[in-house]
Amino acid sequence: MQNHDINLEDEQEILTIMKESLSKETHYQSDTLMERALKKRNYSVLNIDLEQVNTNTNRTPLKEKKYYDLLEENFNNVSPLIYLSVNQRKAFLNDIIFYQFEDKETLYTQETTTDHYAYILLEGGIGFFEEAKFLDFIDVVNFFGYDGPVFKKRLNTAIVEKNSIVAFIPEKTFIENLIPFSKFCTFISRSIIHKDKVLDHLLNFKNFVIQKIDQGVINLKEMIDLYTKIDSCLHPKVRSEEMDLSAWFYALHRLPENVLETFVSVLVNKPPKKFLSNEDYETIAPIVNTKGRLREVYKLLNGKNLIVVREMETDVLDFVSNSCIHYIESLKLKKKINDPVTLARFFEHRNCFEKTCEILGQVLNHKFDHGEKEGLRKYFGTNLAETLIKLVFHYQDTVIYTQKVAISSQDPSEKWIQNLWKNARELLGITSSVEEVDDLIVDISQGSKTTLLAALTPHLYKNKEKILKWAVDNNIQLKTKTFLAENDKLIAYSYYYYKTFPEERNAKEQMEKDCGVRFITETFSTGIQVLLIDVNKLNPDYSDPAFRVKPASKNHIILHFGYTFGAQSSLIIKPLLMLFGSKARSMNIIGKAGGLVGNRTDILVSSNIFYDKTNELININHGGVDVELLKKETNSDVHLGPMLNVAGTILQNCDLLNFYKNVQGCIGLEMEGFFFVREIESCIKCGILKPEFLTRCFYYASDLPLDPNQNLAQESGNVSWEEGVCSMNAIQRYVLKKIFQ
Repeated sequence: MQNHDINLEDEQEILTIMKESLSKETHYQSDTLMERALKKRNYSVLNIDLEQVNTNTNRTPLKEKKYYDLLEENFNNVSPLIYLSVNQRKAFLNDIIFYQFEDKETLYTQETTTDHYAYILLEGGIGFFEEAKFLDFIDVVNFFGYDGPVFKKRLNTAIVEKNSIVAFIPEKTFIENLIPFSKFCTFISRSIIHKDKVLDHLLNFKNFVIQKIDQGVINLKEMIDLYTKIDSCLHPKVRSEEMDLSAWFYALHRLPENVLETFVSVLVNKPPKKFLSNEDYETIAPIVNTKGRLREVYKLLNGKNLIVVREMETDVLDFVSNSCIHYIESLKLKKKINDPVTLARFFEHRNCFEKTCEILGQVLNHKFDHGEKEGLRKYFGTNLAETLIKLVFHYQDTVIYTQKVAISSQDPSEKWIQNLWKNARELLGITSSVEEVDDLIVDISQGSKTTLLAALTPHLYKNKEKILKWAVDNNIQLKTKTFLAENDKLIAYSYYYYKTFPEERNAKEQMEKDCGVRFITETFSTGIQVLLIDVNKLNPDYSDPAFRVKPASKNHIILHFGYTFGAQSSLIIKPLLMLFGSKARSMNIIGKAGGLVGNRTDILVSSNIFYDKTNELININHGGVDVELLKKETNSDVHLGPMLNVAGTILQNCDLLNFYKNVQGCIGLEMEGFFFVREIESCIKCGILKPEFLTRCFYYASDLPLDPNQNLAQESGNVSWEEGVCSMNAIQRYVLKKIFQ
């Protein structure tokens, strides 16, 4: 070994580097640990100006067999290359490109947006920097640079030493061979989560909010700072001074209607006792509507709301993340209109919505289209000018307070399940317990009540020709332009028919009751309404022709409940499974999800589900899904694969989605399925459910969150819920066909 001058100040640093080297699973060639430690230390203390490093490519392509042989040799020696399968090795060797660097050169920087290769260092050395800060130096065979293909960006800057030899793996080859659940893919997944910590910004925000629950007031400044770092897919202009109207409208739709006049929001998990004991509480604390969320909101005082959340995690995260969007965007707007001249113009034209839009457009340097104007009218009212003036005077003084209340008596889910069983006994005409009911079979369904009834309601199909003739005679114009089945158009027309003729709607509801359909509207603060259907009382002559109604037993019911919200799903499904036990034979989820593959309105079928909080994976027994047959029966593109469960529509960013798409193979993201499947798996293990219990998780792709122009904020321009979503109609027919087969 060469002689080196080492002073006492260097000793501790060198020892630390040697310890780090010993802890790494790396092939060190012929260098001693001391030599490597000195080399790394010398590299780290260099005063490197990254801008002065050569950015011109001066590389020589190498095609000699010895480099392929060297790489094959290291496939068996170097981690993580040792995890590659035979086919993965062959694919890499077939497409890999070797280069020798003639000069010291920047391989990529944190600003690199193209040429997303993965790399293997064969000879030489590479230094890594975060901005100008030294991170690491490698001079042994090493695999690196997977961040480019996975995230379409670089997490650091890499500088290659002169005469180094580097193997380039093309992005397409790398991604195609990053096979989900393979050994190599598992290594990449672990490195991204535990070493690179790319997803930490999302975790930091969620952990901050959850930790503050029941600690009183949430620090708004700290929360906004953490939220901004998320870079939410749904809020792409969060760091820009430009208004993000689509994100703002999305948030306003999910916040109380009086949010522009609210200063304090108190989030609790149970209404105060005085509300429960006084039927006239609405005169003291009026109910405030929230268009896009089934929450109980009470106006306690002017400027103070009480929000009863359905559970103290997902629902709280949803409320505060929507509040963050509202705070950021309203603050942007305030800064732009907060001057005497603009406010005077608003006041002058306070009675004219169109003129106010014109003035606002001039201030924002933006011409509002029809949809944006309707959004302004919808959320701010026709007195837009007065609302904008109030927004300025609000000063964005916002306080969010959380309080978790102990529930000593029956909680909402217990009251909910008790009432459900009471109605089920009345529907079936029985007085015994579940276990004593002969031949009871229960198929559980979750999704859109309207979609399910559209497939089974007898009045619709008995009056099919009458409804279609009325629609044609009156030239009814539909928002939906593409239909997947003949009856999709009938369903769309029926919305306007029953709206025009209330007496027909009443006749429809009465006929449904006569045919064994019972609607339970009381939710006991869960927000979950229920449909109970006695299959034996349905009229098989008047239903969707895609299936034939066929009871599985003399006591066969379909128990359908509306959309739950995130972790609330556990609180709803667990008592259901405990009540019906072995009498339950299937769970059928028909929801909407963000698509990571395909196009909007495609159908996604979940084979298993990842939980983004812990990366836990739950498998699903769906009984086998023939994708090609499903495509044929639904006239839709169908994708089968893992889904990702996320904490909220806002709490997702490109890093999270690219990781689960490219590394874990996810086809989409949802919010409830994981909690259902986890409870089902637990009940099977405990013997509450039979092992053959089937769980079908179907979704229509409502948006493509990785595309800013096709995120959930634009969903209303894509489908019409009033007319029925054709993809969901198709899934519902398929599920009912399975239930009745």
